[in-house]
Amino acid sequence: MTRVLQETYTERDLGNHSDPLDELIYIMISRRTREGAYQDVFRRLQTRFPDWGEMAGAEAREIHAITGTAGMGVQRAADLGQTMRLIGNQFGRYSLDDLQDWTDDRVEGFLTTLPGVGPKTAYCVLMYSLGRAAFPVDTHNLRVLARAGVFHEAGLDLTHLDHKRGQAVLADLIAPELRHSLHVSLVLHGRDVCQPRPRCGGCAVNHLCDFYRARQTQVNRTSSLPT
Repeated sequence: MTRVLQETYTERDLGNHSDPLDELIYIMISRRTREGAYQDVFRRLQTRFPDWGEMAGAEAREIHAITGTAGMGVQRAADLGQTMRLIGNQFGRYSLDDLQDWTDDRVEGFLTTLPGVGPKTAYCVLMYSLGRAAFPVDTHNLRVLARAGVFHEAGLDLTHLDHKRGQAVLADLIAPELRHSLHVSLVLHGRDVCQPRPRCGGCAVNHLCDFYRARQTQVNRTSSLPT
């Protein structure tokens, strides 16, 4: 699946950032927000706060004047300001470059103490910015893997898990050498084909998918055409 999807989706830029603080902010504002909207918000935040440290001294309503245009609540604006203040207190500057020398567990442990930051956001910073073999699980990742049923033979059904529980379950199940490529591919595939209403006929990996096989079996059972 990893190989086929990598060959299918050759444009693989999701807008992520090599700087860990940029990536943290980018993922914080992407939660439950459509792609174009949060990318626009990120650019506007950068314009208003060219030094992220300036956001530490800003009031939540000033940040929300930008983030609120994408439907984000004031709590997310408050989380961004508080996160900047905590980072400044921890490192004496507004940077996460020191995380380069930390272990994965220590990075995750610190980031998830910040307001509005969960394991998936921490894993995105680990994978995209720090080059670690982490596997962030978002709704697209979980949806595609649950439908494909890749872990059914191991007795694992992902169908009824939300992405937070899916993150806990899948973090160590994907082989390290596949994690970055598979994560990106599943995001792209979930957006383009394996949507909440899937477009199975145009799927490059439907031959590997339990959901597609079950759907085709049902079609064949109810069809009056010869099989």
